[in-house]
Formats: sequence, C-alpha cells, structure tokens
Amino acid sequence: MQMQPYMTLYELALALKSAVRERFADALWVLAEIASVQVSRQGHVYVDLVQRDQDTVLAEMKAVVWSRSARILDAFESATGKPLAAGMQVLMAARPDFHERYGLKLFIEDLSVEFTLGQMAMARREVIERLQAEGLWDANRRLEMPLVPQRLAVVSSEHAAGLQDFLHQLETNAEGIAFRPMLFAATVQGDAAESSIAEAFERIARTASRFDVAVLLRGGGSQVDLSCFDTYGVAAAVARCPLPVVTGIGHERDESVADMVAHTRMKTPTAAAEFLIGRAAVFATAVEDLWRRASLAAVEILEASRHDLEAAADRLTRSARERTDEDARRLEDVARQLTASATDVLRDRDAALREAAHRLRYGALRRAVAAEGRLDQLSARLRPAVPRLLALAAERLTAIERRIGDLDPASVLRRGYSITCVAGRAITRAADVRLDIHVKEEACPLGLAPTASTTVTLALGDALAVAVMRKRGFREEDFALLHPGGALGKRLLLRVEDLMHSGAAFPKVSEKTLMREALFEITSKRLGVAGVCDDEGALVGVITDGDLRRALERFDDLLDRQAKEVMTRNPKWIERDALAAKALQRMEEFSITSLFVLNRAGDRVPVGVIHLHDLLKAGVV
Repeated sequence: MQMQPYMTLYELALALKSAVRERFADALWVLAEIASVQVSRQGHVYVDLVQRDQDTVLAEMKAVVWSRSARILDAFESATGKPLAAGMQVLMAARPDFHERYGLKLFIEDLSVEFTLGQMAMARREVIERLQAEGLWDANRRLEMPLVPQRLAVVSSEHAAGLQDFLHQLETNAEGIAFRPMLFAATVQGDAAESSIAEAFERIARTASRFDVAVLLRGGGSQVDLSCFDTYGVAAAVARCPLPVVTGIGHERDESVADMVAHTRMKTPTAAAEFLIGRAAVFATAVEDLWRRASLAAVEILEASRHDLEAAADRLTRSARERTDEDARRLEDVARQLTASATDVLRDRDAALREAAHRLRYGALRRAVAAEGRLDQLSARLRPAVPRLLALAAERLTAIERRIGDLDPASVLRRGYSITCVAGRAITRAADVRLDIHVKEEACPLGLAPTASTTVTLALGDALAVAVMRKRGFREEDFALLHPGGALGKRLLLRVEDLMHSGAAFPKVSEKTLMREALFEITSKRLGVAGVCDDEGALVGVITDGDLRRALERFDDLLDRQAKEVMTRNPKWIERDALAAKALQRMEEFSITSLFVLNRAGDRVPVGVIHLHDLLKAGVV
C-alpha cells in the first residue's frame, strides 16, 4: 500500500504560526465581551473573550496583557474609574498570534477609553427615555418644597468627605438654625451602589412622615465614579420618593440623571446645605418681621390700656384694703376661740394617755408573773421524766447490739453452719457445672486483704448476668418495664404526645395575623415560639425570638406587619407517636429548642408543639 503524503503536527503548527504572523503582522481593533479575567503571580493578565447573539455564543478566544504592557490597564482604569471586569464590552487593539504548543491567542496592546465612555452615554439616554415613558421624569419636581426643611433624610456613604462638608455647613450656619439630619447609609460607588441607594430610598419612604426633605450626596469624582447616578434604579428611586429630593452629588461640570429628576439640583454637598440654610433663613426673616410688627402693635395697645389699668388698680387697692382690715378682725376672733378649745382638748387627751399608760404597765407585770408560774410547773414535771427517757434509750441500744451480734458471721457459724472440704478444698461434685475462680496469690502485699479474688468474683458475676440476658433475649424494653421510673425507662417509654402542648396551650397564628397579635400569642403561651399556618391550617412557618430581633432591625413598623413577613419558612417537626428521646435528638441536631408535632409524616396540619423544657422536666435529658 502506497503511503499518503503527510505533515507532522509540529510542521502543521509551524505553518499555522507563519500564516497567522504573515496575515496579521500589525495589531487590529477588535470588539468583544470580557468573560473572565485572571492575574498571574508574574503580573500577566489573562482574559477570556466571547461574542454572543442573545444566549448563543458565536465565538470565544483567549487573550493576554503582558506585565510589561500593564500601563494600558492603569490608564484604562484611571480614565473610566473601573478595572477590566467580566461583562464589559471593550474595543481593543490586539495582535493575533499562534504558538505551536499553546495555540491561538490575542496579545492586547491598547484599550479604547472613548468606546467605554460612549457605551455609558448610550445607556444614560436609554434611562432618560424610560423615565419619560413611565411618567417619572418630573414626578419629584411636582412635590411642594416645605417652607422650613429642617428634618433631613440624608442618603450618602458614612465615610464620604462630601457628607462631612454638608454636616459641617449645617452645624456652623451663621443664622443659628437647628437642623436634624438622619443618615441612611448607602454605597455610592461601584457595582453595589445602584441597589444600595435604591434600598436607602425605600427605607425613607417607609418613614416619610418623620422628615421634610431627602438629600442625596456624593461629592464629585470621575465620570465613571458617578455612573451609578445615571442608572435607572437610582433615578427611579429619586423620582418615586414621597419627599422632595435635593441632590449634591457632583462638581460643577457633572449633571447626572438623578440630578435631572430630583426636585432641586445643587452642584456640591456644600451648595445643598447652603440651599437648605437659605430657605430656612428666608422663613426665619419673615417670622422676625412679623414678630417686630406684632411687637409694635402690642406696645401701642398696652400704652392705650395702661391708664385704664392704673385707675382700676387704684379702685382695687382701696377695696382690698377695706376687705383686708375686716378679714383680719374676723381672724383674730377665730384664733382666740381656737386657742381656748385647743387647750381644753389637750388637757383631756393628756389625762386619757396617763390612764392608758398605767393600765399597760399593770397588765404587762401581771402577764409576766403568770408566765413565770407556768414555767416553774413545766420544769417540775420534766425533771422526773428525764431519767425514764434515758433508761428507755439505753434499752433500745442494748437490743440493737444483740441483733448485730446475732448477725455476725462468726455467730452464724457457731450456730451450726459449716463448709465441707476435702484436702483443704470445698466439695463441688454435687454441682452440674463447676466454675473455678481460685486465685493463687492475692495482690495485697501483706497477704491479708482479698484483692484479686474479689475482682475475679465481680467479673464472673458480670459474665453470668450477660450470659443469662442473652439466653433469655433480654431487651431494652424489658429493662424499661422493670425500671419505669429510671432515666432509661423514660427514654424508652415516653412519647412526644405524652409531653406536647396542644389545644389552647399550642401557640399558633395565621399568615395574615398582625405582629401585635402574634406577639401576644407568643408571650401568653410562654414557649417563646409560635407556628404560622395558611388558610387550610397547614404549617408554613415559625416565629421565634431570633425572628423578632431580626425584624426589629428591618422594620420600623413591626407591629403593623403580617406574620408571613417575619416568619422563618420550613420549620422542623416530628410525629406525635415518636419517642421523646428522638425529639431531643432532633433538637440537638438542628440546635433548636422546640419542634412542631404532626399526626404523621406528610400531614402538614400541626397538632401541638414540644419544648426542650418539657423533656428536661420529664427526665428524658
């Protein structure tokens, strides 16, 4: 058979390498999406590129930025504010190359900053058109700005320099106006900024009645640093806010979509503070003007009425003096009468007290004498009885000594018992089985105390007991029946239905129950837990102390929330005929203190609840 012409793999690889280098001698601009980015220890950046048509991948290729070209990555991040990351569409100057071992790869030599910034401008136009289509474009601007905006809901990063400038401007305002800002902390830069700012405005909406205006602060940055304020999520949150929104998120040349939809746009956080101070100052000036005019009118009224008041004062003075003189005379007469009456009353009270004191002293002396006589009589009766009691006690002790002596092994042997031995050993031929537990030498160094022999006797006794248990098929249940009051008996006999709380003692609520009612159910049943059931009575959740603590952090209006908003789904359960010991095992497995009780597996309607305290009281633990 004639051999066909062929190329070795290495020859083919060299041919491909030569063809690629000849065809792509210079770099060309390539548009692609970044699928992944990895940085090696040597500083090389390896990139996976992809082109998609919706969910279909049309092309994939690997690329690299050598460490010696890392400056292009620094320049890209400096201009756009973001490093290369998965999901980015980038336009790059790249040179294809083929390696005989590693295959085809793109060497990235430059990145187009203008393309990336242009993509951001296009996304900004789409957000504006969507807001206009949904009727949100001027929704916040239609709200009325309060005359004196002092209660401020501030959305910013707690570490932002712009926030500190804003607060300092409010605190040191020359008008001396007191503002009450409250920070709703949010991330204002990076991928998480959009959702974080939107969530902060949602929290403001839930407590809008406590504030006059909302303020959104950032404080400048690069075009991409501020890109989150061009997103739909942030702009829609600002537009939907029930309070007028004042923004101060950029420098003079920056105007974001959030600025456009806000009620009032200020260039910087400091300018936003000055706006609020100025609006309050205008109102304060108007109030001061009204106060000045009211004061002048009051002075005129007071001056006109002064003469009338002086005349009335003269008349009142004369009338008061006459009434005072007359009342003084009456008071003197009453004082003389009271003095005479008080002297008589005190004299009578003194005599009565003296007589009562005499009676008390005489009665106490008489009772003491009577008590002394009774003590003498008791002493006389007890004195002859003591010897008799001692004699009876001595007789009882003697009888006990006799009984102890009768039970002494030596006494028993003296009454006729014996051990029959032959050649110094006990006779065992009459037994069916002979168990020899003879010990040649005791462990006692003096050879006096039984040591090894007692240990052998104990071991033989345990072996006989184990053998009898196996022969008779003795089980744990038999042990429990013979010892029902012990811990093992309780673990083997007690079942969940014997200990569970059911009926009126079972704490449960529906999904739509308000938390103010659910809290009453939990506290009144004293188990620290409540089951949550749906309309068909099936168990769907549980509310515990931990759920309440987490809900207090999430909701400012917890008492008006429904139980389904607070509960933890898929609570743990156990069948009612299961052993109580199994309930303890499940509690330890899931680190919980209570289990809901079902009639059987698959039946989701609960019939009760069992608590760890119930197992402790029953002695299962």
